[in-house]
Amino acid sequence: MFDLSRKKWRLGRLMQQRESLGMVYDKKIADARATNNRDGAEKWIAEMFMEFDLADDEINKLRTSILMKEARRYLLPTPSEKGDWEDSKIDGRRFLTQGAQRALIVAIRAETKERAELFGLRVAGLTGVIGALTGLVAVLLTHR
Repeated sequence: MFDLSRKKWRLGRLMQQRESLGMVYDKKIADARATNNRDGAEKWIAEMFMEFDLADDEINKLRTSILMKEARRYLLPTPSEKGDWEDSKIDGRRFLTQGAQRALIVAIRAETKERAELFGLRVAGLTGVIGALTGLVAVLLTHR
């Protein structure tokens, strides 16, 4: 449980870092263009895309790990078709495609919603039973 929370927190941090990475490189590229340094700007652009690929790769691998863990937790079928997986550009590991991630998120949300509704029905039923017992005890105690 804590492992999943830790992974979700790490995913949020990685996404924030990716956004700040774009701002850093935008400034460097703008500075190079301001000094009419075309080669410098192209170098920063190439480096920026390489860093984005690294960040996106880590985000996708972590997101896949989180989704697969939640799918196993709810006993949901996991994507197994060849088109649902893609290889990492960096280290060859595999992660889910955007479409497969979206489908798994929808399935997880549906299962979570269904379980919450069942829990709500159980709580409502238990509340009704407790209320009926309380009323019965009150009637019995007043007629003594």
